[in-house]
Amino acid sequence: MLESLRKQTGSWVVKAFLGLLILSFAVWGIGDIFRGPSDATVAVVGDVEITRTEYSDAYRRELDRLTQRTGQQIDAEQARLLGVQNFTLQRMINRALLDQVAVGYGLTVTDNDLAADIRTNPTFQNNFGRFDPLHYRDVLRQLGYSREYFEFVRRSDLRRNQLMTSIALGASAPKPVVEAIYRYRAERRIADFAVVLNSSMPEPGAPDSGVLEQFYQDGTHRYMAPEFRSLTYITLSPELLLDEVTVSDNEIQDEYESRLDEFIEPEQRDLSQIVLADETAARDALQQLRQGSSFDDVARDAAGLESDDTALGLLRIGDLPISKTAADAVFTVAEGESSDPIQSDFGWHVYRVNKVVAGTTTSFADAKQQLQRELALRRASDSLFELANRLEDELAGGASLEEGANRLNLDAGRADRVDATGTGPEGTRRIDLPTFPEFLQTAFETQEGQESSLTESTGGGYFIVRVDEITPTAAKPLSSIRDEVIADWKRSEQNRLSRERAAALAERLRHGEDFNALAAKEGLEIRSTPALNRYDARTSPDVSGELLAKIFESKNVGDVAEGPTAQGNGHTIAVLRRIDKITGGAGNPTERQELRDNLNQALADDIMAQYRVALSNEYNVEVNQNAIDSLF
Repeated sequence: MLESLRKQTGSWVVKAFLGLLILSFAVWGIGDIFRGPSDATVAVVGDVEITRTEYSDAYRRELDRLTQRTGQQIDAEQARLLGVQNFTLQRMINRALLDQVAVGYGLTVTDNDLAADIRTNPTFQNNFGRFDPLHYRDVLRQLGYSREYFEFVRRSDLRRNQLMTSIALGASAPKPVVEAIYRYRAERRIADFAVVLNSSMPEPGAPDSGVLEQFYQDGTHRYMAPEFRSLTYITLSPELLLDEVTVSDNEIQDEYESRLDEFIEPEQRDLSQIVLADETAARDALQQLRQGSSFDDVARDAAGLESDDTALGLLRIGDLPISKTAADAVFTVAEGESSDPIQSDFGWHVYRVNKVVAGTTTSFADAKQQLQRELALRRASDSLFELANRLEDELAGGASLEEGANRLNLDAGRADRVDATGTGPEGTRRIDLPTFPEFLQTAFETQEGQESSLTESTGGGYFIVRVDEITPTAAKPLSSIRDEVIADWKRSEQNRLSRERAAALAERLRHGEDFNALAAKEGLEIRSTPALNRYDARTSPDVSGELLAKIFESKNVGDVAEGPTAQGNGHTIAVLRRIDKITGGAGNPTERQELRDNLNQALADDIMAQYRVALSNEYNVEVNQNAIDSLF
């Protein structure tokens, strides 16, 4: 069956699908029966056990996903505050519940269904949109999945989807509800507005010490320094052992010959093509080309193609979506000439060779230094495991990091006061820190005075780190940031003045003054918003969400509102000029359908939530909180 899948399957993105599952299961809860599974089990769901290893692996994958999504390392405390522990377990329990129900109902996913699902996902397809078994294997390896495990997981996913789809099938929002919400959302309004900029307000003088101190105390959250940690560490990398390994010329020569393909850059050709429906049309086009007509003219007249449509760019022989024999023929055509018509699944092709870039081969002499280093690093990597074991033995015998490093002729590094990004109190990133991707995360997950375990890095090598001191997050002393706080106070004062002026002008408008006359007198420019709805992402930078809400709270044309600009650089006065309501079937059909789909999905989610309540009465869920706590 697996061989059949390799031949048939297409592509999908595992991590993206897991993200969708997260959204799909957001409505599911964890059973509240906390009893006694074994210490090796974190939860029992009906007949299914969730082991510590499975839970730990899922938790780590969730942290990796959050790190990739946010671009920041997520430490253990942040993960706890975000609820990652509970969320990960909840998702695993949800899956176990649905799997048992699906199996109980006899739901199945055939080999053909699984193959078709994988085959239609682009991640495993080549540049021509076809399934590539080698690429399929490579992507799974990069994600850390065996093919057998991946296909097992995916089959379970599809079976659960069948169940969820059948449960929520037919969920439909009533038409009057859809129409009422659509009319509310689709209503548009236009307002005339003028902006009182903060920068137009007089700059205040320096505040006295009491005022500045109060301003600082009221806003200390703006002046917080992050947590800093002082670290001692040892790193082991293959480079440490390069002087201890030797590589002979014969070994380098053998390596060069075994990897010769890497040092050969094949010939490339800059190609253009015309694709026609039949051979006769293709031969007519070729005849025109050989009679001197330009390629662009023939492409335009014969196929309605412009130069951008015909250009293929610089390609190797294997890049052409045609048979090897046909590709070989194209690569025998002289520069500036066109090929005979070639048939493919897409039609009849006529190729023009615009330019030939000759292939090259990197000589052994030129590749020798690179190969020598690679072989030496490979050999050093083999010896690194032994060195790591020796270091662990020293530390297990009671040696400190400094003592262990000294006995093995290693260096114990030191980093004073760095935050979770590797930045010091002065605001610059420490360039001397280890570059292992897990180093800082490990350092900020380790308790003060403790050493981490000796960790093997995905980047190659090992490290161990001790947290010598933790400086908790705290407000920076006013004395160290006095100039910064004074500048902030001045900006705050100018913002206050612009707010008060805008409020005063708005009040004058409410008492009947003409907007144009008032703006001219006060030196303000009146502009108009586009037609906006309540949620319009195209809101002007001068109209904040707060002001937009006030505009839609206004009852009548001519009503006045004021609020901050979206950029925070002033305050805007707005006068409602027009209200466009949706009546009958008017409006945007696409937007109406999108709303209907969203409401239907919300109803389906509600149904799934109720189904979860029913399942909780049928299946027993036991959570071993002690086993979970022991992992963190």
